[in-house]
Amino acid sequence: MKKEILSVLLSLKKKKSHKQILNDFVKNPLSYDLHEIIPEDDDMQEMAQDYESIC
Repeated sequence: MKKEILSVLLSLKKKKSHKQILNDFVKNPLSYDLHEIIPEDDDMQEMAQDYESIC
């Protein structure tokens, strides 16, 4: 899988909100309905680990 870089500029308020969402995703990746774009559960777990490293 090719790795991409994503850069997002946020206000402090939005940054806090996005961090809370990403932290929730890290804890519960399979609770998000992303199976249309990420069909394998293992890929979701890997993505959660990637996000955990940047949070």
